[in-house]
Amino acid sequence: MIRLDTDLVPWGRQLGESRQAYAAFGLYRDMGPHERSNAKVAQELRRSKTLMDRWSRRWFWVRRAEAWDAEQERVRIEAMRARQLQAVEEDFKLGGGLTAKAARNLIALPDAGLSAQEIVRLAHEGVWIKRVSLGMATEVQRLIEVVPPERPDDAEEEAVAQRIRDDPELARLAVEFLAAIYNDDHAHE
Repeated sequence: MIRLDTDLVPWGRQLGESRQAYAAFGLYRDMGPHERSNAKVAQELRRSKTLMDRWSRRWFWVRRAEAWDAEQERVRIEAMRARQLQAVEEDFKLGGGLTAKAARNLIALPDAGLSAQEIVRLAHEGVWIKRVSLGMATEVQRLIEVVPPERPDDAEEEAVAQRIRDDPELARLAVEFLAAIYNDDHAHE
């Protein structure tokens, strides 16, 4: 009785397996788990189903195809994990960049190119992206609610910025929050 050679990959050509039998197995293997059948291989090759059944038993097509399927799933999962890790790294960098920009603009608030609301929104979004990328909870203190919703009126935006500058407690909280984030960004680089 011929046994599966465990030194070879199961889906590769086995010792003693003819080229024709291996080509038939390759068709069987590549049909996929829900489409495979000896009858389909026989039809494709214009050979008898009896011959395909004999080759299948002799060369362990079912076991070898199952090993192939398992390997394909392992490769797929490995590739998915690599893409996920890359996405986490990219998201973390994006979050760090947003929070760093918010911190820089908050420190230079009177001369900043961003409104107070935009700064707080950057900080919030940056923290949220970093936390998601690390698999952490995303329910963090929302400083964004301290600043009224965006309005197209520049005068109102300036009033919000002035409110932050004039309210020592609000300014202190914003600076501490963004400084902590900014320092945390640099600690992870």
